[in-house]
Amino acid sequence: MVHKFRTVLAQVVSKVEIGAAILSLLGIILFYQQIPLGRVLLSVGLYAWAGVSFLRAYLPPFPVTHQSTRSLAEVASALLWQVLHIASSVSAIGVLFFLLREKGFMQLLLVGTTALVGCMAVFTLMILKSNVNGNYFKPVIFKAAALVLIGLYVFLSA
Repeated sequence: MVHKFRTVLAQVVSKVEIGAAILSLLGIILFYQQIPLGRVLLSVGLYAWAGVSFLRAYLPPFPVTHQSTRSLAEVASALLWQVLHIASSVSAIGVLFFLLREKGFMQLLLVGTTALVGCMAVFTLMILKSNVNGNYFKPVIFKAAALVLIGLYVFLSA
């Protein structure tokens, strides 16, 4: 029952993530063209993406098996998976606050970007040095790298 719920949740989260990305891209284009609808689409898209990223933190990073024991590398990678997704959520809200000229964006970006850089470094070392399957983590690391670059751009331009 739980496995079926996680499977359905993962499918729904993936579809919402695609929709949030499309809304965010369309919103940013309209926002910079100074069309009022752009602000709304950008807000909805980035909030949805942050919510999806937060929910994804609680989905298992690799297929669930009925093993009673896990290796230390698997437990550490599952913990890093959660931290990475929650930090992505915080960074996405920080980017949104920056674009909408809200207060507190620097603190959100500082916490989120720092956590993303740390998690990405540890993940990369774990993939290179241990038997952790990197196929599950590569897409997440690329998304996190994009958020880190956006965060660095905001730091330098603010």
